[in-house]
Amino acid sequence: MMRPGLYEYQVAAKMVEVHAMGGSEAEGYAPIVGAGPNSTALHYDKLARKVADGDIAFSMLARNFSGYSADITRTLPANGKFTPRQREIYDIVFGSAEGRLRRAETRNEFCKSRRQ
Repeated sequence: MMRPGLYEYQVAAKMVEVHAMGGSEAEGYAPIVGAGPNSTALHYDKLARKVADGDIAFSMLARNFSGYSADITRTLPANGKFTPRQREIYDIVFGSAEGRLRRAETRNEFCKSRRQ
C-alpha cells in the first residue's frame, strides 16, 4: 500500500478502499498521509507529495462501523526498510508510548483496587 513513487493521495485512497471493502460504513475523518518532511506536520492534509525512496511515511485514518469510529495510526518506512537513524528514532518514540501505556494500566489497576 505504501511504496516509493506513489503520491500521498493515492495511498489515502487505497486505504479508504480497503476500509470500504472490509465493511466500513464511512471514514471517521479525512485520511492523513504524509511522507518525508510531511510526516512531521500535525494533521497534514495536502496529500500532494510523491513518496520517495528512503522516506518515512505517517498515516492516520479512522473507519466507522455500527456507530463506532476507531483510529489506525502508523509510521513506517516507505521502502519497507528503516535506515539505522530512522530505526533509532522510531524505537525511542515507540518505547515512550509503551511506557505510557504501562503506567496507564498500572493506574487503572490502582483505581480499581481503591473502589473495592
